[in-house]
Parts: sequence; structure tokens; C-alpha cells
Amino acid sequence: MTEQKDPWVFPCRLDLKVVGDARGDFADDVVAAIHAILPGDYHHRSTPSAGGKYQSVTVAVHFTAKAEVEAVYAALRQVTGVRIVL
Repeated sequence: MTEQKDPWVFPCRLDLKVVGDARGDFADDVVAAIHAILPGDYHHRSTPSAGGKYQSVTVAVHFTAKAEVEAVYAALRQVTGVRIVL
């Protein structure tokens, strides 16, 4: 049997992209969800969809363990209006 290596190498920086319903405080809610798990000073980039119905928010996050990645993804899925987290 071949041993599989974990693809994660920590520490690492991941650019998370969160797509959700377009609303005024969506980007702030995304950053707040990340900050609740990993306090820090996060800068984000927000882009509306062509039709204006959705908004994508990209945030660079520094992780030190796989558990942090899982916790942040779980917190982001709880943000109101989130459709997908990449």
C-alpha cells in the first residue's frame, strides 16, 4: 500500500474566495468570520458579479495548521448569503 502525503504544508498563505449575495456588509461579515477564528489585520478585495446579484470577496489568510483551515471554512459557511467558499 502506498502512503499518501498530506498536500498541506504549514505554515502557508491561502487566498480564500467567498461568493455570496450582494449586500452592503457582505465583505465585512466575511472578514469578521475569519477574524473570529484567526485574529489579524485582513485586507480584502471585493468584486460584484456582472449582473450585480452576487459579490466575491478574496482574502489572503496565513494558516499554521489544518485545523485552522477547517475552522475558517466552517465559519465562512455560516455567514448569511454565502453561496460558495473556495
